[in-house]
Amino acid sequence: MSQINQHIKLIIFDLDRTLFDWDEAQQLARNKVNELFAGYLNPAQFWTIYNELHEDLFQSFLERKLSLNEYRLYRYLKPLQRLGVNDESLATRLNECFLKNVLQSTLFCAGAEDVLNYCQNLDVKLILLTNGPADGQYQKIQRLSLDHWFNAYYISEEKQVAKPESAAFLNICQDFAIQPQECLMVGDDFEIDILPAAALGFKIFWVGNQNVMQRAGLKKYRLIELIPYL
Repeated sequence: MSQINQHIKLIIFDLDRTLFDWDEAQQLARNKVNELFAGYLNPAQFWTIYNELHEDLFQSFLERKLSLNEYRLYRYLKPLQRLGVNDESLATRLNECFLKNVLQSTLFCAGAEDVLNYCQNLDVKLILLTNGPADGQYQKIQRLSLDHWFNAYYISEEKQVAKPESAAFLNICQDFAIQPQECLMVGDDFEIDILPAAALGFKIFWVGNQNVMQRAGLKKYRLIELIPYL
């Protein structure tokens, strides 16, 4: 693993599953939602259907085919309807319960604070690049006190462009007047964070769970391993 800090002027971090432990926060919030099913729905069955539908709904939101309110409603209403429960008010309550609990989390991914503290002592700018609703992402930013480390935030709903679109990455270069080769992208999603950044000439550092350790010749690391890389 070679050091590259002499060439890097800016480090871009993804948020969910890179810095913020979304999986743990999501599970804690889902446990609270399960309490609202009150025994008349099978939580495991509901979440199986939810997971089947959610990616397409989220993508439709990112592509501005669904409004934020529609996305948040449909992700609960459509699984309910599949189970024979056409109850918009229940879907709304489920969504509100989930948001209340998931956005109260202050769960960093393992090693995140150490990495951010280390990067803060380097002569680089730190940028957050994340897909999702602006209100929810800013609540995570606030709960994690990311203002302590970051110079700027690029949130898809706010910027009207989402990863993996090239503009999501290149807008940062333009705003900070630097070249892609002077940027390092750190993220967990191979298709959304890593491949598009690499294609544009960014340096990349793929992180996340260790279930898949290598893909297309690229190795996945633990986040804390970014420190010796720099």
